[in-house]
Amino acid sequence: MTRHSHATAALAPLLRDAGRSPFAFEAGNDLLVSPGASLPFYARDIPLAPIGAGFAVMLTHDMGVRERAAAAGIALERSPQAATAPGAVLADHTAAWVWCGGEPHECLIVASERHSQKHEGIHLRKITITTGDVAYPAGVPTLAPHRVFAELTRASAPKGARDFAERLVAQGWVTSSDLTRIAFRARRSGRGRGYSGPRTGRALYKRLAALAREIEERLEAHSPAAGNQRADPIGLPSLVTR
Repeated sequence: MTRHSHATAALAPLLRDAGRSPFAFEAGNDLLVSPGASLPFYARDIPLAPIGAGFAVMLTHDMGVRERAAAAGIALERSPQAATAPGAVLADHTAAWVWCGGEPHECLIVASERHSQKHEGIHLRKITITTGDVAYPAGVPTLAPHRVFAELTRASAPKGARDFAERLVAQGWVTSSDLTRIAFRARRSGRGRGYSGPRTGRALYKRLAALAREIEERLEAHSPAAGNQRADPIGLPSLVTR
């Protein structure tokens, strides 16, 4: 079975436009609630969810990918520990929330090639980040869906990671066909054009494609009717470039 995937062309600008956009600054500050801050009257019925070092984010009904990325990016920027993570990107549970929505993981999870650290509300992981692994919704560097799926399904992933991984498949951000294409583009040594590094080898993505296929089949078996999926309000696609 092949699940619906977002149109690929719409993600292309997000692979190039690094650097926070004015939208990210405005939307992130509008959605993020600082510790001890009081909400304006019009926002007091909006659900809040904790994120990062004491912050909360307003879960508005029209929040899309760019808004979530902006909120997470501003929460990281406002945190004093942000200076310890130069070049960090949103990763794992936090990146999955950016793409899929729902409620965020209360800890901001970011990744860097330099080192690993844990602070209150922020977990910095050391991973290898290469071309094709990062997208830029609202200019905020975020692990792309296929790489998020790979990180959330690793053997050492924390509790609850699998649920976030399945949401990526359920919403069409990751498909077995996308992962199969990545596998064929990667070399057996684990280093392929555009997808190099220890977590992007051919064998790995063949295994991930099989796992995604299992999830797709299970979701299809429990789906009352095909074609009733709801895309994210921003309408962004999966990563893989054909």
